[in-house]
Amino acid sequence: MAANTVPESLDGLNYANWSVCMKNYLLANDLWDIVEATTEAPSPEEAEAEYKAWIKKNAAALHAIQNHACRIYFPRLRKSVQQGFVGMLWLKCMRYSRTEGHVYVQFRSLHKAIESGDLNSVRDFLHFHPNAVNKKLTDSGRTALHLATLTGKLKMVEELVELLSEEDLQVLDNNHETALMLAAGVGATRIAECMIKKNSKLVTVPGKDDLPVIVACNNGHKDTARYLYSITPFELLLPENGKYGSLLLHVSIFNEMFDISLDLLRRCPHLSTTRNHLGTTPLIELSGLCDLFPSGLRFVFWKRWIYSGIKVQLPAAQHSDVRITIPQNDHKHHGSIVIRALGPLRRLGSNLLQFFGLKQIYDTKLTHAFALEILHWMSEDISTIDDTKLGQSGVFDAFFSAIQYGIIEVVIEMLKANPNLLTVLNTNRRGILQSAVQHRQEKIFSLIYVLDTRKYMLISGIDEWKNNILHIAAILAPPDRLAHISGAALQMQRELQWYKEVESIVNPLSKEYTNSSNEKPSQIFSDTHKQLVSDGEQWMKETATSCTVVGALIITIMFTAAFTVPGVWMFLGVLTSRYAEDDFIKSLPTKLIIGLSTLFISIAAMMVAFCATLIIMLKGEMKLVIPITLLASIPVTLFILLQFPLLVEIFVSTYGPGIFDRKMKNCSLFIKGIKVQLPAAQHSDVRITIPQNDHKHHGSIVIRALGPLRRLGSNLLQFFGLKQIYDTKLTHAFALEILHWMSEDISTIDDTKLGQSGVFDAFFSAIQYGIIEVVIEMLKANPNLLTVLNTNRRGILQSAVQHRQEKIFSLIYVLDTRKYMLISGIDEWKNNILHIAAILAPPDRLAHISGAALQMQRELQWYKEVESIVNPLSKEYTNSSNEKPSQIFSDTHKQLVSDGEQWMKETATSCTVVGALIITIMFTAAFTVPGGNVQDTGFPLFLHKKSFMVFIISDAISLFASSTSVWMFLGVLTSRYAEDDFIKYLPTKLIIGLSTLFISIAAMMVAFCATLIIMLKGEMKLVIPITLLASIPVTLFILLQFPLLVEIFVSTYGPGIFDRKMKNWY
Repeated sequence: MAANTVPESLDGLNYANWSVCMKNYLLANDLWDIVEATTEAPSPEEAEAEYKAWIKKNAAALHAIQNHACRIYFPRLRKSVQQGFVGMLWLKCMRYSRTEGHVYVQFRSLHKAIESGDLNSVRDFLHFHPNAVNKKLTDSGRTALHLATLTGKLKMVEELVELLSEEDLQVLDNNHETALMLAAGVGATRIAECMIKKNSKLVTVPGKDDLPVIVACNNGHKDTARYLYSITPFELLLPENGKYGSLLLHVSIFNEMFDISLDLLRRCPHLSTTRNHLGTTPLIELSGLCDLFPSGLRFVFWKRWIYSGIKVQLPAAQHSDVRITIPQNDHKHHGSIVIRALGPLRRLGSNLLQFFGLKQIYDTKLTHAFALEILHWMSEDISTIDDTKLGQSGVFDAFFSAIQYGIIEVVIEMLKANPNLLTVLNTNRRGILQSAVQHRQEKIFSLIYVLDTRKYMLISGIDEWKNNILHIAAILAPPDRLAHISGAALQMQRELQWYKEVESIVNPLSKEYTNSSNEKPSQIFSDTHKQLVSDGEQWMKETATSCTVVGALIITIMFTAAFTVPGVWMFLGVLTSRYAEDDFIKSLPTKLIIGLSTLFISIAAMMVAFCATLIIMLKGEMKLVIPITLLASIPVTLFILLQFPLLVEIFVSTYGPGIFDRKMKNCSLFIKGIKVQLPAAQHSDVRITIPQNDHKHHGSIVIRALGPLRRLGSNLLQFFGLKQIYDTKLTHAFALEILHWMSEDISTIDDTKLGQSGVFDAFFSAIQYGIIEVVIEMLKANPNLLTVLNTNRRGILQSAVQHRQEKIFSLIYVLDTRKYMLISGIDEWKNNILHIAAILAPPDRLAHISGAALQMQRELQWYKEVESIVNPLSKEYTNSSNEKPSQIFSDTHKQLVSDGEQWMKETATSCTVVGALIITIMFTAAFTVPGGNVQDTGFPLFLHKKSFMVFIISDAISLFASSTSVWMFLGVLTSRYAEDDFIKYLPTKLIIGLSTLFISIAAMMVAFCATLIIMLKGEMKLVIPITLLASIPVTLFILLQFPLLVEIFVSTYGPGIFDRKMKNWY
């Protein structure tokens, strides 16, 4: 028997082919009769010869079948082989094949031929099995046409389509997809054309939730989507016929097939507010796609400039019987050899546009134009919707979605379509302005500047949790909004800008309003921004530390000391600054701006000096000078490319026009404010005089001529702050007068009614905020207020200590024996006044003090002052938690002690580096004197010049002062950091270190100027400007660092925060 009697082995999936081949082989070898035998085998006893012949034929047939069964499939037939019955074996082959693969097994070879793209095998199989053309070949229910479509073989699909009926083309697989759906999904436009040519109804056969055009659009196949859209009956897309039109509009916008979107909206604008099976509307989806609109532009400045100059033209609307133009990509132009020859040049030009980003800019502007046109048509639909149906149409959801993502174009167009949207509230009872503040969308919030009197109604709303708009501004911004801002310090600055802006427009009483959690806006701001303040401090210090090292190294070189030292002082100023919340608005960013700017100037100047030295040394050898000079320019260039954008961002954020557009155009959106004429004041009923600002004085030419001078004078007063000072004093005078009349009322109220009249609340509120004028006037009006207690059973002195209001506490020094009664009180938790002094001060009180070390010093001063006036036994008194005052102080101040130690060490480390570099410079300068030495004697060449003596003296002073400074700062680094050390021991070392460091830098500048005078031989036109530059570091120290030095000195050795010489007020 030949080894290859049958072309393939039986594997359970190819029984149809295998059985034909196997039968032919068995017939040819006279073995088929034994397979078809219906009688039992002959008995060996009765017919031995027949039995042996049967055995032989049976074995031959068994061997042939066994030899052509797959190794995996054969064990299932083993029992029949062992029993030796060929017929049984054949039946089992048939049964196993049919039960495992059912009908799919018979067409396995057709399936394989289609997947491999073997068109000839497909033809042969269908020739022998014509019924297979419309059968489902896989367990997913796909026919030959489904499979061929997925392979993308156009010729194969065309032949299958010819064999199929129109009904066969509409067969759905198990996913409810026709073959056309699959063609749409893979973007096979030519295959789709082939099918639709045979059956035009295919475009209307839906899948589970889609039409073929929606599938093509959803998968991003623009050409296929355009073709299918052009032949899909538009009636099928109308809202009354289902949700297909809304879904198509949705996916066409999302996949930026705007020509389809526009055509749909022009024909049926109502599709924009029709909900689809996803439960959303196209309008809602559009309101969340910020990249489609100009407000979401993220280009750098030069790309923005190009963007503003590009003009784009949208395609004109088509006639009523044509929807969109289908580009004929398959018909190439062969008529012009010139055009074909220019093809490579056109491609090169296109690649260049792509490389320089110009094509991206054009495409972006075209996208924006399409999106604005789509928005216009959607707004047309909004304007036709009844106000009672806006919610169910998804208009409210779209409106607040646009606010959340800051798409000002959508918000304005929707307000134009229906101005009543200005007053709608979301599910949290927040309106347009509250939502804009919540999501930190400054473009939306800037609409307030074009509102009329309605803005007061909008900003006065209260949300579900009784938060007013200032509470919402106090909550930390969403992370995605902070992520666009460089560094935690600038993020904190932006948060403060938001809070201050909102604070400036709300009613002053809003600052004191409490929400459902009994929190004021300022409390919420401090609580939610604690981590950001800490991160901002760390970011500023890390930046300042790095730049200080660079600046100090440049000082060492001495070429650019006049420029660099200001930068170093700025960065030291950053390191030693306090980090209160308000400092992030201007104080800290200003120091960073000056520091980075002067550091940049110093680097540039050092490079110039380096290049000038090269030219001198190389005697004009430009072939060496030029390449080295180019190399020298690399650091400056890198700084501009890498650091300059940060510098610009900080500057614009601090001193720019701001994030709020106070000059926003009205956009024809809001009704103009109604002008009113105040009635003239009457004689007997006159209350106040109304200034007549609208009636200008026209009678005197002199007065009118002096108008510009008056305005100039007013501007000068404004510039120098004199007007502000005058306005402040005028405000204070008004406030004191108002307080006087209120006190008159207090004096008339019966003591039993003081509580219900709010006098007690006002009294303790004044104590909390340290308004000594209010407290004294109220005590004058009713001295019995001195002994009242608040809800926690704390009196005037205990409350003053609790809130660290030293002016209020200083009243104790003018009290008589009553003070002993006042300081001996016990509160609700059995804390005496020393316990209260031991508790850490409120954060808002500590924030006014520079650095954790000085904050710790202030806390110790409070504790020691209270300790000095109480009964000594109070130190041992325990409260309801069984804690002594000293225990409470240590427990609540652990972190502050740690932070104080870190602050002192960081300051000392930075100053030590600078001091050590100055020592190096000054020590070296003493032995490498300007002008050199006389060779014979070794004495300095300019020994007898006065300028040389100035140089020597200032050099020595700088060396000794810097050495002292370094020793002091090393002493700070190696000190112990016990609580009591923060009162005098550590501050004293810091005072000496900073003072001597200042002296050393000032002396170094004097030495530098003296050297210039010697070297330039009295050329004062050069010496004077350079000397003026050299004075900048000292000036900057006085302006920026000296206040810190004074603050430390006054806090340590000054008269103290408590006014023991207060005048008696009663």
